[in-house]
Amino acid sequence: MAIRHLESLAWAWIGNEFTLSIMHSALAKAQSRRIAILKPGDEAFLATLGTPNGAGCVHLLMQHKQMLGFKTILRVVVGYDGPTFQHPFIIFEVVDMPPSALTAVAADGVCNFNETLAVADD
Repeated sequence: MAIRHLESLAWAWIGNEFTLSIMHSALAKAQSRRIAILKPGDEAFLATLGTPNGAGCVHLLMQHKQMLGFKTILRVVVGYDGPTFQHPFIIFEVVDMPPSALTAVAADGVCNFNETLAVADD
């Protein structure tokens, strides 16, 4: 059974202190108390992928390619919900990897993560 239409993975009520510290830094840089949109190439984007929550998302996408297809993370949305900003959340927006990225990987067997993200962002 294939689940090819996956568009996002979301975590609500983030409790991990390391993840929260990365979120706080991203929100401060965005000068927002509510939301920050992180794109490939942003330091905060890569830092978020290195958190336990981000690593879980990457692990899921890598380990379940047969069911999900080849996906890449287009952007990450971090923020707080609720009237007093008390509910931290992360949303990883995912898209199918473009054929040009898959062809490049198949040609030399090596996937350059930053180049793949740049192609997906076009």
